[in-house]
Amino acid sequence: MAGKGGVLAVALVAAAAGGVCGQKPAPAEKTPAAKAAAKASVPVKFLLEYQGQGDSDVRNDPQFVPLLERALPQRQSFEYGMTLAKTIQYYLGVGSGRVTVDDGRYAVVTGCVPHLCDTSQGFLWVDTQSAPANVLFVAIDPMAGSQAEGSTASYHLWIFGSLLLHADSDHLDALPDDFIKTLQQEVGELPVASATFVEPNGAQIPLLPQQSLHLGQAAQSGQSGSLKGSQ
Repeated sequence: MAGKGGVLAVALVAAAAGGVCGQKPAPAEKTPAAKAAAKASVPVKFLLEYQGQGDSDVRNDPQFVPLLERALPQRQSFEYGMTLAKTIQYYLGVGSGRVTVDDGRYAVVTGCVPHLCDTSQGFLWVDTQSAPANVLFVAIDPMAGSQAEGSTASYHLWIFGSLLLHADSDHLDALPDDFIKTLQQEVGELPVASATFVEPNGAQIPLLPQQSLHLGQAAQSGQSGSLKGSQ
């Protein structure tokens, strides 16, 4: 009996050891390199599928919100209680959800804030060929105190980017030329007094709008910006 007891004890110990060895290890925290790799793989090509798709609304695509959350992880400070992803959806809340594509590469989604389309608007700009994906969101808002009766409102741009600015310039032209082209089309002749670029790490960089921004290509071609056209 003692021999059998010894064998049983050994078997129990072995089984216990096997159970411990069989447990799944706790997931390791992602290294900065792993996080960077995950960010680099943010899917954006699906945006191109919505070009010319009539009433198809990209905002309903299950990949749309994850794109916002992964590409633009920074916080915003001008809409209380919202994540940046929620803020983007809010600023694109009124609109068709259609995607326009320039040069087969740059995808743009525009919209405005519900009940405030005359003053507050936004657009998402994505370079679908860059690696990692270059994603930019712009919120266009009148500056506080600039809408007094009888005065012309001045506007501020909040620009959130998925990439670091990497520029010595303090002007908007530090941003990609193709992005600036879209920005001019959206802003039109609006008097933009200031702009702030927010990097993925949350750093805020004040940018000065060039004189040509609100009297630029869009205005010269006879096109008014989306906000201007909605008033």
